[in-house]
Amino acid sequence: MISVSFAGNLLNYLNLIVLVNLFLCIMQTVMTPATATTPVYIVSLLRYKEYADYGNAAGSGPCSGREIYFQRYVRAFKEITAAEQVTLFFLGRVLAGWMVPEGEQWDEVVVTQYPDLSSFRRITQSAEYLTMAKPHLDAALDNYRIIVTGGVK
Repeated sequence: MISVSFAGNLLNYLNLIVLVNLFLCIMQTVMTPATATTPVYIVSLLRYKEYADYGNAAGSGPCSGREIYFQRYVRAFKEITAAEQVTLFFLGRVLAGWMVPEGEQWDEVVVTQYPDLSSFRRITQSAEYLTMAKPHLDAALDNYRIIVTGGVK
């Protein structure tokens, strides 16, 4: 009979293998010469706040950062990018940090594909994004990293 501890460790190990293989697939996909029309993959490392923080705005009840991210930020982001060719490539829960600085923790990884780098910049610097989506991102996340990938062969 397999112990619960061993089964849990095995499941974590298998999940890590899947994540590493996905990362390698992403890297192979984006390893092409960069041009103005080459798709880019934005890798976002997310750490949610325990409770979303809008700076004590009246009327906002306690919600987790994760709830705000998916219920408000993602909804606004989808509305803003509806006419664009922006797609969710991958969303996954971080199982463990491997070769990361001590104390660095992330909750989820999101990989989003944009048609090109200028589309990413245009969208994330637009007044619409800055007023409709970014406040929810700031309220939801304790920390995040945005990594633009693509263009190497």
